[in-house]
Amino acid sequence: MESRKSALQKIFSSFGIGEGEKDPRVVGSWRCETYNSSGIVSDRINTTSIRNMVFRPDGACSSGGQFLANTERRPPSGVSNYDTIDTGSSAGVNGRWGAANSKLYIIWNDGSYAEYTYHIQGAPGSRQMLLTTANNKKELWSEVQ
Repeated sequence: MESRKSALQKIFSSFGIGEGEKDPRVVGSWRCETYNSSGIVSDRINTTSIRNMVFRPDGACSSGGQFLANTERRPPSGVSNYDTIDTGSSAGVNGRWGAANSKLYIIWNDGSYAEYTYHIQGAPGSRQMLLTTANNKKELWSEVQ
């Protein structure tokens, strides 16, 4: 990351004056939902993470989300106990974005930043965007209306 710092600073500094490139295909509202289930029949945990991002044409962006979890414990007595966690929708964070040549850069208002390779497919209104981090973690985002 250190080797990219100079190039990223140049890209991000251009966001403030509106000169960063902005692929118009990225503009819109996007949602990424992940589900995980673990445990055995007698002790199970299910989690759902919902994240939303909005990319505006002027380079502004925002991100927020919600986390849901439920647990089921089925002791030998056969009476199940259930617990549920719902964080509610978060207030989210704001930042600036730029995208071109399959690279998406986001700098958040707290000074942190993210870099992704992106691929968008589908017709407007039902598109999907695959984001891949530098360490090859993939996230599938769906366009929302």
